[in-house]
Amino acid sequence: MATKRIKDPAAASRGSTVSVQPLLRSARAQLKAGAHHEARETIQAVFAIEPGNPLARTLRKEILDAALRHLVAEGFAEWSGGKPKGSKHPLKPKAGPTVSDYIVEERDRLR
Repeated sequence: MATKRIKDPAAASRGSTVSVQPLLRSARAQLKAGAHHEARETIQAVFAIEPGNPLARTLRKEILDAALRHLVAEGFAEWSGGKPKGSKHPLKPKAGPTVSDYIVEERDRLR
């Protein structure tokens, strides 16, 4: 896979370039070391340089999954294995048309 190089705006006058490959390797190493926050920050830097990088997208998902597993393991979060349920104290809608009514109405006008 070819390394895509993009000019760093801050260093444009020097003519230097920034490669995302070292950043991706660094993020993967940080993830393996359990440094989820640092890995996330590194991935954000990759997206600032190259927003559509597919490897960064995959790695971002891995980082999120690892961070969530860590929170569950530490007891800060729970997951019962099912889909999220509604609120125990849901808000009651006010009288009048709902947002979905407006959306349906707008779609009908566009047809």
